Amino acid sequence: KTPVEKTPPATTAAEGTEAFLNINSIPPSTCFLDGRSLGSTPKVHVSVKPGAHTVKFVNSDQGLTKTISVNVGAGETKAAVAKLQ
Repeated sequence: KTPVEKTPPATTAAEGTEAFLNINSIPPSTCFLDGRSLGSTPKVHVSVKPGAHTVKFVNSDQGLTKTISVNVGAGETKAAVAKLQ
């Protein structure tokens, strides 16, 4: 009769509210998730809300930019990868 038995495991609770992105680019770049700078690629296991997200890659040294959209469901991990040219 402990309260722990009635509480769902943390992993189950997190699956409904969190999703993750693995962000990378070739060549390396500065990445922006929904307009917020995350710094240099790669970024692994970035926590996001489920739904559509915009990832922008900027390589100012070579004057390259690319923007992609990725849709990730609750509990999913998706790759957001771009080849800049």
